[in-house]
Amino acid sequence: MKKNVNDDLKNIKKILVVQTAFIGDVILVTPLLRALNDLFPNSQIDIMVTLQTSNILNNNPNINSIIIFDKKKNKLKASLKVLRQLKLIKYDIVFTPHSSITTAILIFLAGIPIRVGFDRWSARWLLTHKVKHLANVHKIKKILNLLSPFTDREYSMQTELFPTKEMIENALSIVGDLKLNSKKLIALAPGSNWFTKRWPKEYYKQLAEKLNKLNFGLIFIGSKDEENLCEEIKPDEKSINLAGKLSLLESAAIV
Repeated sequence: MKKNVNDDLKNIKKILVVQTAFIGDVILVTPLLRALNDLFPNSQIDIMVTLQTSNILNNNPNINSIIIFDKKKNKLKASLKVLRQLKLIKYDIVFTPHSSITTAILIFLAGIPIRVGFDRWSARWLLTHKVKHLANVHKIKKILNLLSPFTDREYSMQTELFPTKEMIENALSIVGDLKLNSKKLIALAPGSNWFTKRWPKEYYKQLAEKLNKLNFGLIFIGSKDEENLCEEIKPDEKSINLAGKLSLLESAAIV
């Protein structure tokens, strides 16, 4: 039977979480951040993400700082910059839900003594703690299982974002007029970074038309690159296309 926190982790002061994939992946790691804050209330908890996803974590009370890995422009230059940061901070432990060889090498070269990741990872030989990648369970449960070598506590799988009061008030003002003319509101986000994950535009258009006939108010959200896609799907002028007009957290406030 494991203790709530293993004795050898009592001196953990600096914790890093690495998730350099996409927006959805970063949101799915928020339960882990909350769990770590509960396990280590007096420790520094940081997260390393890409520039494109960093804003989604603004105002999160479970983290101290966000390290940006801006790998899109010049990956080698960005890697060296991040490596210097990691060495300077001297983390005690790192949790890496994202199976990236690049980040595995970075956390190894940074000399972080405890490196936790999944056992099916091709770079698992760079880890000190290899955790079983559970099959047929929700991805969040798999991520929370990274804590299993150190605690037997069960943690909530609920994700969380923290838009500001101003963002929420702005969202209410945006949807106010639309709600006057509709019984219910639905937000649609038809875009995706991966074409293979994107539902066909024609299907979204059919869905939007049916929802519109049922008197649902429609709000379209997404990136600037998805503005035209949303415009093509939008069934009428009463629907609101906010693609490219909101930050990630502002979109969360709308939802």
